[in-house]
Amino acid sequence: MITTGFAFAIVAPVLTPLAGAFRTGVATAAYISTFYFLGSLFMSMPAGLILDRWGPRKAGVLGLLLFAIGWSTSYFARSLPILLLGRLAVGMGAVALAIASAASIQQWFKPEESAFPIGLWAASLPIGIAWGEVLAGIMLERYGWREDFMIGLVFSLTGLAIYGAVVRPGPYGSPSDAQASGKDEGHGLEGVLRSVDVWKFGVAVLFESIPFMAVTTFWVTWLVKNGGISSLVLASSLASALGAAGIFGTLLAGYLSNRTGKRKPLFVVPSLAFGVALLGLIWTRGVDQMAAMSLIVGFTSYMPTTMMFAIPGQLVPARYAGAALGIALAFNTLAGVIGPIIVGYAYSIREALIIPAFAMFACASVGAAIAQTVDSE
Repeated sequence: MITTGFAFAIVAPVLTPLAGAFRTGVATAAYISTFYFLGSLFMSMPAGLILDRWGPRKAGVLGLLLFAIGWSTSYFARSLPILLLGRLAVGMGAVALAIASAASIQQWFKPEESAFPIGLWAASLPIGIAWGEVLAGIMLERYGWREDFMIGLVFSLTGLAIYGAVVRPGPYGSPSDAQASGKDEGHGLEGVLRSVDVWKFGVAVLFESIPFMAVTTFWVTWLVKNGGISSLVLASSLASALGAAGIFGTLLAGYLSNRTGKRKPLFVVPSLAFGVALLGLIWTRGVDQMAAMSLIVGFTSYMPTTMMFAIPGQLVPARYAGAALGIALAFNTLAGVIGPIIVGYAYSIREALIIPAFAMFACASVGAAIAQTVDSE
């Protein structure tokens, strides 16, 4: 997940250099983000099915191979379309690895004890985003944009060697195990696709993720234009606080789930808190207030992430938990495609935060309301 975070983090630093290298506009160069999410969206359901058929080890190795292919294609690209194909492969590898590694963790813990380990694992995403932005900026300044993609390739190959050597089936990995998670009803993959709760949770993830994706895209811009912060360096530092606070959010969600035995409330309540925090942007000004808001938004926005990986396995028979998770991540990825567009349009109406803040609050609230109706306990 640290590698996945890095893949997401390099987008902002390399946009301007890519636009210059390929003689295009920054908006066109921003397709490197769109194609990443399109690759993830395309691969989400197949990755879940591959996991259910092959198991976490082989499915994770496939994801890392796609990662490596994508990073190397982007590094050697001599045109923007080739680089975008590389980003498509990186996105496919990212979602395949996320689904497989989450399943691998759950094989080593009882279902009622698995949420905190998933939180530890999920914390690696904000870590990867936070340090990835710093590393990408350093490599860009010293060597150029291609070296950022070379770093991604090195991480992928290193991860491939470690994952292949370390990951093994755990004691709770067999779908027939009496202690395996998942409901008893359902009849194979068709039952998963017909499960109303699986699709309701996916839609809940979509609405909750729309403001999350928008925040990660526009936070620096909002800090500079609407937060009264003139220094881009300071704004970038405050933006990194989102990921830093997110580490504690993912860990706390997992810890509370293990202690209480509940998962759905730890998706619903943080989603509502995230929406309310975003409303506070309307009245937040100055460095101190924006710093506090960065911590609050980062903490509340990342808490549902742990539950996004933990809840799907409760909705279906354990044998098909990968397919259910694939559906949830497909909706999460869809939010990555449409979220910045929707919120960006709302912001462009007045170039003020009041409209996008209410829009993001509404999305987070709808996601929480839908999640509350899911029968996951």
